[in-house]
Amino acid sequence: MINNQSPKLNPNQSSNTVDNSVQVAEGSKNNLGKSLTLKAKTTLIAIAIGILPTVFTGFIAYRIADNIIREQVYQNQQNDTKVMLNRLESFLQERYQDIQIIANISIFKDRELRNSTTSQQKNLELTNFAQRNPSYESISFMDLKGNELAVSQGMTPGNDFKEDYFQVVLKTGKPFISQPRFSFTVGEFFIYFAAPVKDSVTNQLVGVVRSRIPVKYLAEVVKNFGFQYNATYHITDLNGIVFITNDQKGQDLPGEEYLPDYIEFRQAGEIATIEFHEELGKRNVVGSYVSNQFEGELAELGWDGFIFYEKQLAYSVQNQFRKVLTLGTITTIVLVAIISIYVASRLVKPILEAASTVEKIGQGDLEQRLNVDSSDEVATLSSNINLMAQQLKNLLQEQKALVQQQQQAKEQLETAIYLLINEISDATEGDLTVRANLNSVELSTVADLFNAIISSLQEIAIE
Repeated sequence: MINNQSPKLNPNQSSNTVDNSVQVAEGSKNNLGKSLTLKAKTTLIAIAIGILPTVFTGFIAYRIADNIIREQVYQNQQNDTKVMLNRLESFLQERYQDIQIIANISIFKDRELRNSTTSQQKNLELTNFAQRNPSYESISFMDLKGNELAVSQGMTPGNDFKEDYFQVVLKTGKPFISQPRFSFTVGEFFIYFAAPVKDSVTNQLVGVVRSRIPVKYLAEVVKNFGFQYNATYHITDLNGIVFITNDQKGQDLPGEEYLPDYIEFRQAGEIATIEFHEELGKRNVVGSYVSNQFEGELAELGWDGFIFYEKQLAYSVQNQFRKVLTLGTITTIVLVAIISIYVASRLVKPILEAASTVEKIGQGDLEQRLNVDSSDEVATLSSNINLMAQQLKNLLQEQKALVQQQQQAKEQLETAIYLLINEISDATEGDLTVRANLNSVELSTVADLFNAIISSLQEIAIE
């Protein structure tokens, strides 16, 4: 029968196992520390003392430089975005002034000239003006009913009465710039400029002039921004729709489709920079947003702009600095390690020599001596070791001399005993005339006592 029950674990046994594991680990650490030589320990400490400040200083330097470079990248990108909007504003301002200049052409303002000038002459005037700047797609002059009385070359006269720009100028009597609008017949975005034409004598509204500019010409104004960073630029209209961009997503999409925090930034009306991953481009980018910066009549347009820089290119200086700093740190660490090993070897060498000398002295070589060529603590230690060795040598010599004396005394005693035995050996045979020699210092007392005993025996024998 198979027993499927798992063996029970004794809590005490588990606790003991853990304690034993901890003791083994601590023992391993202690043994590691004990197994290292003094030279190895000193070298490791010297390297640590030299390297740790270097690494710490390098880390702090990198963090400071990283923050400075990052702030500089943000600032530069925000400035580029501002400049992009400023150039766009300058372009719009010029076209805004142009439409007012057209509105003040005498053949449109002056009643007599307006009536006496033929349509062909008026068309030619508008065509000549349009040809001065290739950004104009068309220019037209309309009466108060929206009928186009004069148009630039290439246009077919029509009626613009229902167009918002015509109605705004008609009601306000002021120049007007439209938001970008898509033309389905042409297949692209256009900007419309319109201005009132007022009679030069009565100052009454007599017509409206209108110019139309393709958005692609506005894109030409901003296309070169951030090319070195593989940048994508975006301009949004009053409704937050992107109408100028070189992004792969194209035009006519909400700003949040490109910039994740677009709505938040726009509501705050702030200048901001963020870093994020661009899904479509599959790249990490740095994006800077600048809210509407237009002034005067253009402020009502409410156009915003933002630029994306490829992060790796934007931080190329930072990456280069990181490489230089890393290489410098590694080089410094290697140099510090070499110097530390050299210095540690020089410092430990006298101690190792002292240890070696003491070991040889302990093995009996009392002729070993250390060179004393300084006045520091190591020199004091060396001097004391030399003194100890000399004292041990002297003590050993005294011990040897004492042993020799004891050996000589023993030999003299043995000789004296041998002579004494020879001298008194006849007494054992009855010769009571023999006497022991008293010249032996070691046995003089014994010899004298022996002689006294023989003399007493001799007297007894005579009686």
